[in-house]
Amino acid sequence: MKSHLTLLFFVLLFAFTLTSNTSAEAAEDLQFLYKIERYTSTMSEVSVRQYLKNIENYEGFRLAAIEIEAGALNEFAIVNVFIKETQQGRALQLGQDPLKFLIFPDSDFFIGQGAEEIKLLAVNPSYIKNIKLILSR
Repeated sequence: MKSHLTLLFFVLLFAFTLTSNTSAEAAEDLQFLYKIERYTSTMSEVSVRQYLKNIENYEGFRLAAIEIEAGALNEFAIVNVFIKETQQGRALQLGQDPLKFLIFPDSDFFIGQGAEEIKLLAVNPSYIKNIKLILSR
C-alpha cells in the first residue's frame, strides 16, 4: 500500500511539473487582434503595419504566427501573405464565407527587425476581416 501511495505521489508531482511549465511558457505568448475590415480589389495590397499601434513596445518579441480571417467577395479568391517582402507559405484560397488561416513564418522574424512589415496581396477581390499576431519571447 505504501508503495502505491509513493508512486501516486510521484505521478502527481510529475503532472504538476508539466502543467506549471506549460502555463509559464503560455504566459510568454502575446496575442493581438486587429480588426482590419477591408475590402480589396484585384491585385491589391493591404499593409498590416498601419493597423499596428504601439507595436514598438514589443520590440524583440518573435512573430510566432499570424491568424488571418478572410473571405472572397465572389466565388473564390487567392491571398498571398508576405513578411519583409518574402512570401510565407502557400497562397490562401478563400471561399465566400470568411475562414481563419494560421500562418507560421518560414523563418524567425522579430518585432523591430521587420516582423511588423506584413502585407497581404489579394489576387482577387477579397474581404480581410481580422488579423491576429501571436508573439513569443
